[in-house]
Amino acid sequence: MLLEEKFNKAINEWVEYSNKNKHMSDIKSKISEDAANKIIEMGYDALPFIRNLYNKKTDENKDLMGVRLFGVPYLLYEIIGRKDFQIPNEIAGQMPKIDEFTKNWLDENMSKYTQES
Repeated sequence: MLLEEKFNKAINEWVEYSNKNKHMSDIKSKISEDAANKIIEMGYDALPFIRNLYNKKTDENKDLMGVRLFGVPYLLYEIIGRKDFQIPNEIAGQMPKIDEFTKNWLDENMSKYTQES
């Protein structure tokens, strides 16, 4: 299975998990450890696919938006490390700002970790 297929399969599993747990309010219930671990195991190679999540329309797919909002920062913490990827304190808890910060961080820093520019 190609890496991109493996990534997309894990994201789809995560979206399904998120959909099943949407009644839960805590953040940990939004993170599918199984799907996340599959992506984390890809290491830096997953970063371009993670960045591509920002190119997908989330209007019709609220669960994908949830994965992006809650999952992408978690994935980056695990793949990159909290020393190199940190959400600024002044935007903590502000999901739209965290989403934009994360997207911009990937745009500005992903090339340090991958062959892609």
